[in-house]
Amino acid sequence: MARCSTVAAIAAGVVLLFSTGQASAQNASASIQVTVSQPQPVAAGTNFDYVINVSNEGPAGALNMVLTFPLPSGVLFQSEVVPAGWSCNSIAPGTMSPTVTCTTPLLQPGTAAFTITASTPPTASGTFSTVATVTTTSPDPNDNDNSAAVDVIITTQSDFGIGLAAAPNPVNAGANLTWTMTVSNIGPSSGMNATASLPLPAPTTFVSIVAPAGWSCVTPSVGTNGSVTCSLITPMSPATSATFTVVSKVPSSLASGTNLSSTANVSSTDDAFPVNDNATASVQTALLADLSITKTRTPGLVLPGGPQQYTIVVTNNGPSDAPGATMTDVLPAPLQFSSINAPAGWSCTTPSVGANGTVTCSRPSMTAGSVASFTLNVVVAPATAPGAAINNTASVASSAPDSNSANNSATAQAFVVTSVPALSLSMCALLASVLAAMALLMLRK
Repeated sequence: MARCSTVAAIAAGVVLLFSTGQASAQNASASIQVTVSQPQPVAAGTNFDYVINVSNEGPAGALNMVLTFPLPSGVLFQSEVVPAGWSCNSIAPGTMSPTVTCTTPLLQPGTAAFTITASTPPTASGTFSTVATVTTTSPDPNDNDNSAAVDVIITTQSDFGIGLAAAPNPVNAGANLTWTMTVSNIGPSSGMNATASLPLPAPTTFVSIVAPAGWSCVTPSVGTNGSVTCSLITPMSPATSATFTVVSKVPSSLASGTNLSSTANVSSTDDAFPVNDNATASVQTALLADLSITKTRTPGLVLPGGPQQYTIVVTNNGPSDAPGATMTDVLPAPLQFSSINAPAGWSCTTPSVGANGTVTCSRPSMTAGSVASFTLNVVVAPATAPGAAINNTASVASSAPDSNSANNSATAQAFVVTSVPALSLSMCALLASVLAAMALLMLRK
């Protein structure tokens, strides 16, 4: 009986020992898990945060914990925030697709939070996936939650803006007007699928364009009105700009004070901020002509009572048409008006035939680049003394400012000579004989 009691006591002790060991093993386990937040979506070229939570639900501390987090291909490491008690491998900012590895000798029950800041190149687009993993040397009753997948959607998001300037201001009618259009990509992503347009204000016409590389432009034909449209054909990096120089022609006939205004526009499917997609510039027109005049006398003796002929040429060198163009010739006292031939479009007022006075010819507007030639016929007064100087001056003017007043007048000078004396019949016969003898001598030689 005593022997049975001893055997029973031993068996009970073995059961107690086994139960105590099993409970101790259970008490030493650590249930760890990891979660990762999913920032969605993210603009290419910007920083974003992976927030990683590593938890230990106990009951014991987790020994020799390791967190492994490989950044997806195409994602750059920027910085990290690591909780106390953990150490991570050193990674330089800007490193492409590294693996972040962090360790701690012991993670007591609770949660450790990590923040990994990353970014993508401005041209990135698509879904970028990775998996965070944690391990421990302690028993883990549930290892199904020891890893967590995360997807980050990267989209392009640019901010295109446009600026426009016009010069000169004022611009002279007949001159070129230059438009400077500047398209900028403020970012953060590389810009694509952008179109910039500049409608030329009527009645200006297209002359030329200088466009930067990476853009393709469609323009009106030279000499016609229309819109200049340029399309981006290569990605445009953030914080860069493209400048276009468009030259247009202002008609020479456009009135002074005309307002020429245009609004340039840029558009893109990637542009999230349309507030800066338009820009307007305007200038006022002015007039500026360069009228010049020349006056020449037909060669010949200036005799009292004899005719004289002058050719007067008026030219508008532009750039603007000259409204109210007027040619004036004040005949000096010895000259008496005979006639004037004026080109089409000019009307003249003159003194009476045989009278002295002022010849005035005008037209409503003289086109830039045009030339008008007048032929003025006069007679020298019979009583004019020999040796008298005749200075005949013609001038030209208009209501437009003139860029060169030095060529607005011209003078033709001449001197009256004594009348050629008449020869008697005997003197004429003698002269004829002398000339005949000279001719005969030349033939004999």
